[in-house]
Amino acid sequence: MFVYGGDDFLVDRRARALYDSHCPNGEIFQYNPKTDLNTFINNIAESLRTIPLFSPTNNIWIRGINLSTISDAQQSAFSTLLNILQKTDKDNIIIISASPIDKRKKIFKEFSQLFNGQEVSDINEKTTYSFIDDVCASNNVKISHDAADAIQNLIGQNTRLLKLELDKLATYIHGDHTTITLDDVNTMIEATDDGDFFQQIEQFYSSDINETFNTLERYFYFNHEARPLLAGLQNRTRLMVQLRALVDAKLLPTNGAITANQLQNISQKMYCDNQAKSTYNIFSQNPWYLSKLLPTVHRYSLPQLEKLQVAIMDAIAESTEKYDDQLTVIKQLAYKFATYCITR
Repeated sequence: MFVYGGDDFLVDRRARALYDSHCPNGEIFQYNPKTDLNTFINNIAESLRTIPLFSPTNNIWIRGINLSTISDAQQSAFSTLLNILQKTDKDNIIIISASPIDKRKKIFKEFSQLFNGQEVSDINEKTTYSFIDDVCASNNVKISHDAADAIQNLIGQNTRLLKLELDKLATYIHGDHTTITLDDVNTMIEATDDGDFFQQIEQFYSSDINETFNTLERYFYFNHEARPLLAGLQNRTRLMVQLRALVDAKLLPTNGAITANQLQNISQKMYCDNQAKSTYNIFSQNPWYLSKLLPTVHRYSLPQLEKLQVAIMDAIAESTEKYDDQLTVIKQLAYKFATYCITR
């Protein structure tokens, strides 16, 4: 079984479900980019040669391999792994989970041909709400529309962090009420974002480049992927571009609270009444969250925010090409954020 996709958390969750249902006692081989790939493969081969003690078959889960940015040496090593897996007993249960992936790569096509492939789609702004509802249901709680809006605005499509924060909120309301409210989100996420993902996003919009670099060093000590940071930055900056344009046009206040009535009036009278939830549509956003963005918006002019959007898109492309050096790519982006900041 070959499980693959762009979101490592969703891929891992699907593979975990297969592992629990088909071979809960199988050996797990967790891939780490810092581990020598040949050693990793040799350990798998050794396990498949060993006579199992508690099962009639050798069952393994090869977890979290990267089939996106692959050197010639890695291509050769993965080909060796494929040869080993082809020769193993057909009764053995083999689960392979891969993220990120590049469907153009020869090695990806070879894995797909050899195994029954299951692609796990990334979530988007529409399906994020279904994901939020699923996580809440697994915790036997519900969530209000305003609370779901606030969480989606704060976290975006970072599935790992969404799951973490929703689990935390479910524990917080346990025994008190059964529906997560906006007040719960404000209380818990506001109280716990120091040193967390939100601080890492916020830090980009400060002018303290040294502290931003320190924050990034801490982030990459525990994480291998820049994608969650880049997605969060892209969503927030996209909203800030729209917010700055409306503030400059004196359609929204320069400070204080933005109200739902203000957004609705501007949308209906001057633009459109399309309330489809999207960071492309500022009028569909939670007024509370937009009010929180106002102080940050004033640190950048509209042209500078537009330049930052382009810089983020460039960083997304470059981080895919330089998968093993993503920290350098993100540091270069952070420097642009500090350079463009007009409030020092």
